[in-house]
Amino acid sequence: MDTSTELMSVAVGIDDQVFHDEGAGGAQSSAHLIAMVMLVLKQAGIGLKDLNAIVFSHGPGSFTGLRTACAVSQGLALGADLPVIGIDSLLAMAQNAKSEHPQFNRFLSLMDARMNQMYAGAYEWHNNQWSMAMAPVLIEPQQLSWPAHWHDDDHKRVCGNAFAAHQTHIGNELKLLSDPIYSLPNALALLTLAPHTWRNGHAMDPDQAFPVYIRDKVAQTTAERNQASL
Repeated sequence: MDTSTELMSVAVGIDDQVFHDEGAGGAQSSAHLIAMVMLVLKQAGIGLKDLNAIVFSHGPGSFTGLRTACAVSQGLALGADLPVIGIDSLLAMAQNAKSEHPQFNRFLSLMDARMNQMYAGAYEWHNNQWSMAMAPVLIEPQQLSWPAHWHDDDHKRVCGNAFAAHQTHIGNELKLLSDPIYSLPNALALLTLAPHTWRNGHAMDPDQAFPVYIRDKVAQTTAERNQASL
């Protein structure tokens, strides 16, 4: 399940079959996520205890959304005696971009963090698996750049949902060298990423799962908002 952005999505994978649903996220996710989980399980013809694990985007992303996905994953997993797997939401962005554009192997994932900031992480696809070139950070658009060893590579792209919102403040280097790919993390990407994460031993007990916020401050004062609008 993913509720890290304005999109809420749930997917169940059984061998090569995938059952999927999505809807409005954000403030809506806490009210509708469990019902969506149960609907998709019903479509798949299984119950919670038939699963191997519950996978969720652990962040970065929406403060409320991350808490919702983590709490629901923990509650369902405890009740069904299942492990949970938390996956980087910026990596899920890169996975979706890679699925749509397989010719590229390096993705700089940008998620709108509001408050004139963005979450950024860089990922490389090599030997049929992902590696992290830059861990997720919270930055201002003016600070954004390619990882140093990517500069001469033509197989890189920006992906995510933040480029359009912040493009006037992003440096010319990325504007000139990138044709940004709109991408959001979703449950389908999590299903694709989960087997590798599972094989690497990153499943955990539900009480060990926590959101990854990166940002400690989640709102601006009125004076800060007024200053940012000048």
